[in-house]
Amino acid sequence: MQKILVVEDEKAVLDNITEILKFEGYSIIGITDSRQTVSNALEYSPDLIVCDILMPELDGYEVLAEMKKNPATAPIPFIFLTAKSSEEDIKYGMNLGVDDYITKPFTPEILLKSVKARLDKQEKIVQIFESRMNKIPQERLNSIFNSGAVVHYTCPVGAGKRGYEWGYEFSFIANSIVNVLGYHPKVFIERPELWRQSIHPDDQETITSGMERLFKRGYTTFDFRLKHKNGTYSWLQDSKQLIRYKDSDKEEIVGCWVDVSGRRKREVLLKESEEKLQGKVNNLEEVNNALRVLLKNREVDRDELEEKIIANVRELILPHFQKMRTTTLDFKQIACLDIIESNLQDIISPFSKKLTVQHMNLTPKELQIASLIKAGKTNREMAAFLNVSVGTVEFHRENIRTKLNLKNKKANLRSYLLSLA
Repeated sequence: MQKILVVEDEKAVLDNITEILKFEGYSIIGITDSRQTVSNALEYSPDLIVCDILMPELDGYEVLAEMKKNPATAPIPFIFLTAKSSEEDIKYGMNLGVDDYITKPFTPEILLKSVKARLDKQEKIVQIFESRMNKIPQERLNSIFNSGAVVHYTCPVGAGKRGYEWGYEFSFIANSIVNVLGYHPKVFIERPELWRQSIHPDDQETITSGMERLFKRGYTTFDFRLKHKNGTYSWLQDSKQLIRYKDSDKEEIVGCWVDVSGRRKREVLLKESEEKLQGKVNNLEEVNNALRVLLKNREVDRDELEEKIIANVRELILPHFQKMRTTTLDFKQIACLDIIESNLQDIISPFSKKLTVQHMNLTPKELQIASLIKAGKTNREMAAFLNVSVGTVEFHRENIRTKLNLKNKKANLRSYLLSLA
């Protein structure tokens, strides 16, 4: 008896469809909650799904998308029931993979005709597949299933064994297990406890969670380790699917193990290389930080040296030039003195450009006036602000020019002070 899963949120419509299809001899599973579609499809393995589109929880498009994501439910034929029959709606559903549309309202004849057409088409597809499989030479099939590093297997799931215990009773295991684990298939079939004993202790939880996903979703894939006959462990990628046979409660797990030890080894080496590289990066960052500190200290030392040079020249050398000028000097001596003083000023001028007026040995009052000059204040405005006479301001201005070596020069004092800021 062919099974049909009907998904319709309106109870009256669901009952009507169920009655029509049951009368024709179909077995019907009817649900009103569209969120349960995939779980029901996995549990009952229907031959066809008839689903409404406009539903409150998941609409028909979302249900179909979820069905197509699951390898166990993707091949099931799917028919939409809908009042949305525009060309755009139909094209959207077809792109998702729907097989047919039935537009509401519909007659029993239209429903039955569409259902029969989908079931007949699916049966023909199965027949064609079985026919092609039968044409493949047995030697070729043996070569596919029994050679290389891929181990195909089947395990029946008996009553009360939908859980961890499933994996110790293989009904079939390919000869290629000799290449992967060193055992003859007969050993695993006759000694079901060997499988459990061969699992790496750290992978027990991986097996348990993988089986939980299998019975929940109908398929699963995970990596785990099995002990080789020589005592070493091999990494296997286990991909399995839960098969439910029609017209019976029998379930079977069909899967394959692929030896991925090489891939796992490369992943470990890659991780180690990344850790070493990260260690080198961290070392470089530490070196860079140390260099930054050294460069900063170097800049500080350089600035201190420049300040000392300027201070020594102005305090220990230039004052003596002024004293010498008060003595009796001939023309050549004065010219020589001017040249020496000019060269000294040229030597310290690159340093002095980097300094602020705080480094020019100005008195507190001179610093106040220098600040007001930079602000663009006139002598009268500065005198009023400082509560001194204009003459006092002019006196301090002259002292500032002298200390900045601007006396008897046409340089603008405000511009010079701004260049030092």
